[in-house]
Amino acid sequence: CDISPDGTLAASASWDRTVKIWQLDSGQLLRTLTGHDARVNGCHFSPKGQYLVSCSSDNTLRVWRTA
Repeated sequence: CDISPDGTLAASASWDRTVKIWQLDSGQLLRTLTGHDARVNGCHFSPKGQYLVSCSSDNTLRVWRTA
């Protein structure tokens, strides 16, 4: 879905209604974000990487703090 501006994190959107944040150098799952009621279609880090926005088939956007 997206890579953080500093290149250390990746975010992935899923049909299971979650967004996952991964540590790129290790491949470790850091966080699973829940809250959407339908599949998550996309996600994008803010320019400084402190937020992640996700959009879902439930017709909502969510803004998540990454730090």
